[in-house]
Amino acid sequence: AARAALDAGLDVLCEKPLALTQEACRRLASHARDAGRVLAVGMTRRFMPSTRALERVLQEGWIGEVESVECHDGHNFAWSSASGAYGRRDNAGVVANVGVHDIDLVEHLCGPLTPDTYSDDWCGGVEVNATMRARTTSGAPVEFRFSYTHGLRNGLRIRGSRGEVALGSDPSAVTVTTRDGALAATVEATVPFRGGPWPRTLVSDR
Repeated sequence: AARAALDAGLDVLCEKPLALTQEACRRLASHARDAGRVLAVGMTRRFMPSTRALERVLQEGWIGEVESVECHDGHNFAWSSASGAYGRRDNAGVVANVGVHDIDLVEHLCGPLTPDTYSDDWCGGVEVNATMRARTTSGAPVEFRFSYTHGLRNGLRIRGSRGEVALGSDPSAVTVTTRDGALAATVEATVPFRGGPWPRTLVSDR
């Protein structure tokens, strides 16, 4: 579908994941370049008001140099599925469904990551629990944990030489804490969106 749209002269915004293999992603990227069109993936967490606030905290150096990153994303998966699609190997598992958002967000905030270790419980089917460790270009360790079976300490925590910033379930704000824990502040973006005065909460009023 993406190739057909590119061939028709259209720019493409694709739902994640773009594809399930590195080779397929590269083929699509090459196809878009050859067609002179934009190919993008809908990584919505980049555009959350809380992400804009977190970006500014990092840009202003409020927490100093990044020393470590933790990102945990897990819930007791309760969506009923008559088709059983979530258990099919060709649809992959928790990493392709949930983890790609977290990995993309950390790379968006901290730059390219180099994977170190990865483990999951796929056992010939699809993974429902996974752990990935990586490092930033400066060598700061990054830990990801994903789960379909357990509620984890959901959120993103970036520790720096001067303090830390945490992103939780609030889509509008982040929490900044000094290294000694003596001061804490909630930070919001005063202009959360580039495209209009939408509410920070993202809750529909209809």
